[in-house]
Amino acid sequence: MPEGQEKFVSIADIQGWGYTNSDVRGYLAALSILQDYYPERLAKMFVVHVPYVFMAAWKMVYPFIDEKTKKKVSFVHTGGNFDPLINGSCGLRHCFENLTGPVHPTRPIVFVENKHLTSTLLKDIDESQLPDIYGGKLKLVPIQDS
Repeated sequence: MPEGQEKFVSIADIQGWGYTNSDVRGYLAALSILQDYYPERLAKMFVVHVPYVFMAAWKMVYPFIDEKTKKKVSFVHTGGNFDPLINGSCGLRHCFENLTGPVHPTRPIVFVENKHLTSTLLKDIDESQLPDIYGGKLKLVPIQDS
């Protein structure tokens, strides 16, 4: 990071994520590293293109997240693709209490519904720095083509 910059914004695109490419122990280890060694460095992480199966896995990981970190998670939710998980029979309501609604300024981990993707990202990321696949103007170049 440039000198004087203490925090960063990240987009975690988990489209195509499934049980075949998941490792709960790996997720818990990564979570531990971020919580224990890099606290307060993440300004905001937008989790986008969240598949249904990921939200079910979230239920397994959620109990292992420390309380301080749990308070940093929010869901941009208005009855769209998260609705069956939050209000349905999946048993996840306790994981989402007080987390839904607009982006909360003190909750840097934000799960974003697809229909709110571009508008939500543009609130925190300049259009010139947001990749075009998310509605910005930054052209991405695959590593193999660079």
